[in-house]
Amino acid sequence: MSFLLHLAGGGNYRYPVLTWQMTATQEPEALYDDGKPQEPKTQMSTAQKKKLREEYVGFGGSPNTAMPNYFLNIILVISALAVASWLTGAL
Repeated sequence: MSFLLHLAGGGNYRYPVLTWQMTATQEPEALYDDGKPQEPKTQMSTAQKKKLREEYVGFGGSPNTAMPNYFLNIILVISALAVASWLTGAL
């Protein structure tokens, strides 16, 4: 990519203009992160899995059950309270 600075305009009015041009050998860069190639994901090691499981059990989880989604439950309760207060005219 190369940048060119030249004067544009007509008559007595001239102003600098900065333009750029791509050469044929260069590929354009990705504008968004989606266009960039992604690195392949690696699997977790058994030591990392064991560490995460011990941490989950330490917080009160059971080693053979999935973790409940507390955030979803909280969002549902708050949404129900908001709808109930709107229906009763409190809001």
